[in-house]
Amino acid sequence: MESKSAGKGIVGIAGAVIAIVAFGFAFVVMTTNLDMTVELTATGIHVQHKGAILLQGTDREIAFSDIIDYRLLNELPKIRKVNGLDNSKMRVGAFTSTEFGDFTAYVDNLKGKAILLETASEKIMLTPANYDAFVAALQQSVGK
Repeated sequence: MESKSAGKGIVGIAGAVIAIVAFGFAFVVMTTNLDMTVELTATGIHVQHKGAILLQGTDREIAFSDIIDYRLLNELPKIRKVNGLDNSKMRVGAFTSTEFGDFTAYVDNLKGKAILLETASEKIMLTPANYDAFVAALQQSVGK
C-alpha cells in the first residue's frame, strides 16, 4: 500500500512542477520585450530585435531601392499569426490578414499607425516610433 501512495505523491509533484514550468513559460512569452528598433538609414530601413524563446533575432536592412510600393495605415488591421510572437506588446514574425495577405510583421505599437511595405519578394508591416518623420523620409526616398 505504501508504494501506491508514494507513486501518487510523485505523480502529483511532477504534475505541479509541469504546471509551474508551463505557467512560467507562458508568462515569459506573453510579456517578452524584444528591444526592437526600426530606423531609417541613408539607403533603407534597418530593423533589429534581440529575439526571444522560440523566436530568432533579426538584424536586417530593407533597401529603399527594393521597395516597390507602400501603404500608410491609420490603424493596425486585424491580423493572424502564422509563426512568431503575438503578445500584449508586439507582433513579430509571419502574419496574415484578409486585406493584405501574408507579410512579415515588426509591430511594437499595437495602437499606432502602421506602414505596409512591398518588395518584389515580400510584404513587411512596421510601426516606427516617429511615424510622421519616418513617412516623410520614406516618401522622399521611395516617392509616391
